Amino acid sequence: MADIFLSYAREDAGAVERLAAALQGAGYACWWDRNLTSGSRYLKETEAELNAARAVLVVWSKASVDSNWVADEAMVGREANKLAAVTFDGSTPPLGFRQFQVTDFSHWKGTANEPQFQSLIGGLSRLAPTGPAPEGASQPKASGRSWFQKPVAVGAAALAALAVISVAAFTLTRPQGGPAHQPVSQRIAFFGFTPGNADALATDIAAAATNETFQGLLALRLEAASRADTQDVAPAQQRTRAAELGAAYALGGEVREAGGMVSINMHLEDVASRTTLWEKTVGGGAAEKVSLPVLAAGAATGVTRCVAGARPTLPRQDGDLLAQLATACATPFIAYVDALPRWRALARQAPDSAVIQASLSNSLIYYANHAGLSAPELREAWKEAATAAQRALAIEPDNGIARTVLAYDSMFEGRPLAEAGALMDAAIKDSPDDWRRGEIGANRTEFLKGVGRNAENLAAAQAAMNRDPLSPTPYIQLAEGLVFVGRGPEAGRVFEQLNARWPDAWWTMWPIYTVRYRISDIDEVLAASPPDVSEESKTCWRQLAKAFASNSPVVRRAGADIATQCGADGRIPAETADFMRRRLVGDVGEILAWYGALLDRSLPSTGFLYAGGALLDKNERALRADPKFLPLMKKSGIYQYWLDTGTHPDVCDDPAEKNFDVCASLRAVQAKK
Repeated sequence: MADIFLSYAREDAGAVERLAAALQGAGYACWWDRNLTSGSRYLKETEAELNAARAVLVVWSKASVDSNWVADEAMVGREANKLAAVTFDGSTPPLGFRQFQVTDFSHWKGTANEPQFQSLIGGLSRLAPTGPAPEGASQPKASGRSWFQKPVAVGAAALAALAVISVAAFTLTRPQGGPAHQPVSQRIAFFGFTPGNADALATDIAAAATNETFQGLLALRLEAASRADTQDVAPAQQRTRAAELGAAYALGGEVREAGGMVSINMHLEDVASRTTLWEKTVGGGAAEKVSLPVLAAGAATGVTRCVAGARPTLPRQDGDLLAQLATACATPFIAYVDALPRWRALARQAPDSAVIQASLSNSLIYYANHAGLSAPELREAWKEAATAAQRALAIEPDNGIARTVLAYDSMFEGRPLAEAGALMDAAIKDSPDDWRRGEIGANRTEFLKGVGRNAENLAAAQAAMNRDPLSPTPYIQLAEGLVFVGRGPEAGRVFEQLNARWPDAWWTMWPIYTVRYRISDIDEVLAASPPDVSEESKTCWRQLAKAFASNSPVVRRAGADIATQCGADGRIPAETADFMRRRLVGDVGEILAWYGALLDRSLPSTGFLYAGGALLDKNERALRADPKFLPLMKKSGIYQYWLDTGTHPDVCDDPAEKNFDVCASLRAVQAKK
């Protein structure tokens, strides 16, 4: 096995060959896929080399950033903390890999004494110190990139050529003192989405949905049987084949086209009880060719990860109880009318399940926040949520979801924000490195934004997206985080991806940030709008964009009037229109007074925390310069959080703000401690 695994696109083979030769001259054994062992199982050899290498060196380029295979290999390197990267053409890595340093080799002449090569060697020396290579180390290979490492093509051939995804085994460990349960196999036999007819659209969507699902299983660290063992299995034989593979579940689906419309039928089977746990159909037309596979993969992996997470904690393994669990798992928490009674019923049947108790507490949060409860009803809902979370932690002390719920409860009770922050931090630090990390990370990201820890917020949003790539929430948080640190164009690209993968649902946020911060071209944003956005609404957005781009008081006042008119007749949401009007002509005092009113009608540490995070946006310097800003931060409890934790908002690191009241006050008080 080699020191360094080289991951690249076939188009870059010439440059990679020079790089491999230079690395070999520096004492490193490199493996790349040129001239694979004759007769070997291509994927098996590649996977073995990838896992055994001390470092994974990715060559980012215009070709490789679009390669699913390079992304897969880079993900393995990232998750094993052995990723290094270079670029020969200045390409920006895809989402999920931008927080890693990329050494620019665009002007490299191929010699070992050049600074970029020495910089790379310095980074590699920390991952793969030179010395005797592991036994069986490979030398650089010498033929073209093999067919199976090309980006996944669409069509019937793609279904047969999908990668064998090797996923870290999914396990749930029980703390000492918790109830004992018999180990339950959690292996998943995923048979892909097969086209039910020869239609090209159905075939393409089936291939894309299969690939998205495999990627989701990998990111969620769910154990899956290899594609080689599950391809070309007829639907009627899938449960039998899953049993032969020692899998607990058979997951699959079929894609059919009729009259230009496509339907994706999905199902999850329990192998032991021969029970269909879950079925769902999603559909659309050719316009949804990108989003339909994401929707299907998100639904399939979401239910599977939830069932696999809770199953080992159930008091019995019969099909009826598993089907109840799958039904609850498939019901979004935001649909609290349906979700809450299902989790309550499961909690009664499985009182010793930490996963189910934590899910009940999470469902209660959505109920409390969205059901329009009276004050007494609200307090009872929060009390029930906290009780369920505490019960979960008594069984599983490191349950991150339960800790997050208790963090929210502490905010509801008006306790110091530092307490909630510590619970959020501990949820990430101590929770098992499993499927729950994505959701826990998304919750913590919101908190970090609220207290102005924007650099950490951005990193947390990226990590949450890596953990849960089929959820839109981390994409939204990443886009907002990029806006807050002044990286608007990058935020625009994230919003573009978000809208492509989950069209319509989150589109409104994109024009708001585009109008306000010009993160994208407004005409491109409007071209991607949902069908129900009228031409009159688009005219409002265009006029507002022009008003925000102007420094003329007359133009901005006219824009404020347009915002008022557009909000009054429903061309844009009324609250959005009011926000735009204030930002166009409202003075600093009026805007801060609006935030103060929000604080007065909500508990200091709940609603305001998340709305007030916008005040700590890099773009809001004028608000922070006002004398009324410091009293507002003190009233909200955020200032006390900074004192209690010895931290400060990132904006105080800006030399232009170091003498603002809030930054100077924090510095003076903390210096005395």
